Amino acid sequence: MLFSSQVLAISRQNELRRASGAFIRRVHSIGPMENKEDEKTSKYGTAPLTESGVEPADDDHAEFAVRTPRGEDGAALLEAETSDGLVSAEYEALKLELQSLRGKEAELLARQSQAKQKYRLEHPPQSCVAGLHSLSPQEKLLLLKDSAAQMDYVMHSATIPAFKVSEGERIVEANQAFFSYLGLEPEAVYGGKLTLKHVSTPESIALERAHLADFKETLVTRPFETERVSQDGWLKPVMTTLRVTRLEPLEYVAFWLDLTELRYLEDSIKQRNSIFSAIVEEMPHIVFVCNQDGAARQFNRRLYELTGTNGSRDDGYLLEHYMHPQDLEGFKRRLGKLAQVQTFSDEYRLRAQDEEYYWHTFRIQPLSLTNGLLDLALTNNLPEETWRQFAAEDTRLWIGTATDVDRRKRIMDEVLESAQAFQSLANQIPQIVWTAAPDGRIEFLNERWYEFSGHSREHRMGLDFALFIHPEDRREYMNRWKSSVKTGDAFEVDFRLRESDRKKTDDYVRCLARAVALRNYRGEIAQWIGTWTSI
Repeated sequence: MLFSSQVLAISRQNELRRASGAFIRRVHSIGPMENKEDEKTSKYGTAPLTESGVEPADDDHAEFAVRTPRGEDGAALLEAETSDGLVSAEYEALKLELQSLRGKEAELLARQSQAKQKYRLEHPPQSCVAGLHSLSPQEKLLLLKDSAAQMDYVMHSATIPAFKVSEGERIVEANQAFFSYLGLEPEAVYGGKLTLKHVSTPESIALERAHLADFKETLVTRPFETERVSQDGWLKPVMTTLRVTRLEPLEYVAFWLDLTELRYLEDSIKQRNSIFSAIVEEMPHIVFVCNQDGAARQFNRRLYELTGTNGSRDDGYLLEHYMHPQDLEGFKRRLGKLAQVQTFSDEYRLRAQDEEYYWHTFRIQPLSLTNGLLDLALTNNLPEETWRQFAAEDTRLWIGTATDVDRRKRIMDEVLESAQAFQSLANQIPQIVWTAAPDGRIEFLNERWYEFSGHSREHRMGLDFALFIHPEDRREYMNRWKSSVKTGDAFEVDFRLRESDRKKTDDYVRCLARAVALRNYRGEIAQWIGTWTSI
């Protein structure tokens, strides 16, 4: 402390001397002004100085008096003493002295820092948050005094509501943020009229009293959530922390952190999650989240409803347990490639409660953002380590759905079987059997046509069949066919059809064409089926 005072004093002396030297150089540079000042002195004489050391004369004389350099005893410096050479030498000497003192100061500070570090290592500091019982009464008193001094400053400089509570739960002091937050006037604390019951709910007061027990061990209580009552009766959620400043009688400072906006956001998230949960629950698909190993968490109950099991028996691999053995290997292989392909869609069979397997379309894609949605998943019996993987931020997860397509699959199989049966039957018929699309284009011809025409099966007929009709019969055939396609009426016409041209002849066979329309459940034409019969 003494060392710092010495440095400050020397610095002030250097500033005075540098100012004096600068002024002396300025006076010497004035030149002819000296004679003018001498004339004024001889004219007006020596006037008494005021307290500020300035003559009560005209402006020029006063300005000169103010700028006249003087020594520490107030006497004017002689010109010989203020020459540039002497001042420069003295300035350099002082500069070196100041530099030396600064070096010594840095050295002393380094030694002080090392001594503090050594002391901390040898004497671990007593925490101001815990361990009050281990302090002596004198140490505890000093710690509380220090706490009180700090809290007075912190309370009034804090931007969050803060107030001091004394015996009888009276609020004896508060900052401006406290009054603004509750809509009160500063006069409300005068005379100890304002108490905790005026600004807190009974539940909050009880919780605060319970946390006062923390002062037996700590200076600062653990944060806890309470509700405060504003002047207009609104309940405001806050996070509260208490700091003791005196034990007997008890006195402490309370700090509030407003949680209104946080509660609003939490309520919004809960509402959105509830909507999401309701939507997922009503979805007709199995919805799940899985990792690359195939371990899955269920979002809804559809899988459990299908299999007849529950979450307590779901180890995360329920999908694999109930998948058809012939499909399981392919499913695992596709899961193993998720990191490369990112997404896939395929059909697999799952075993239901009736021990039958039902086809499901699986669609899996990366889950890029969870937003806490995993908390809505049904709880299953995943191992603890796998649970932690799902909660880790760097874990790659995929969201998947499994849609029951068994009915469609069976219908398609039935249609395919029916088509195959139709083709097999059509090939046994001696007539040429054909089917056409609703627009009249031929899609299928039985084996008799290929034997009759000599065409290959790769050739798509479409509307090219008109080329095989005799030119004289072609117009009438096509007109009637177009009319039937348009109206849906049965088609019938007598015409000549060209036989195979392998013999290099233009032989035509007279045939009878007949066709009827097959309609779907809406009454629309789904297909035409017809025959060409040789007559």
